[in-house]
Amino acid sequence: MTTPSAKYFVSADGKQLGPFTAQQIRTKLFRKTITPDDYVWRDGLGDQWVPVRSILHELPSDVAPPPAPETPQLRHIEITHPDGSPSTLVEVPEKGVYEPPATLKQKNLLMKFGCNNPDAIRHIGRDQASYIIDRFKEDYSEMFARHAAEEQHEKNRAQSITAVVIIGIVVVVVVLYWLANRP
Repeated sequence: MTTPSAKYFVSADGKQLGPFTAQQIRTKLFRKTITPDDYVWRDGLGDQWVPVRSILHELPSDVAPPPAPETPQLRHIEITHPDGSPSTLVEVPEKGVYEPPATLKQKNLLMKFGCNNPDAIRHIGRDQASYIIDRFKEDYSEMFARHAAEEQHEKNRAQSITAVVIIGIVVVVVVLYWLANRP
């Protein structure tokens, strides 16, 4: 009786090799680095080396695993908007057979737009991501315009403050110069 952690030693071409796991023995047989006619020993066989063919039933099956489950197709994605407006449910077109995965930039943009489920966009295609981004921009162009106007307002405000500070410095320099050169 063997355990899954049993260690096997092989005698091939006059050399003793090992220890190996049962899976390693199966792999060596598959690669033909040992043959069923080579000898093997493991704990429990006493002093006796036996042909590898006599322990084949102990080795793991070489049957291939079943195919991995397919990634479920993304049918729609819900985007919650950072401005508090109602969330949008965007229908996602089917992914093309040869469509490359979405870029990191696209995925980050979707997260920024409010896709709170990273698993939903993990396997999304590049064209799918572009479609969702475009849809979001269309539906919320007003929000983008307002945001752009706010950014422009902040920029103008910063420029105004800078201008006032520069004018103030110039006035102080002129007054100090005038005071220093007075008769």
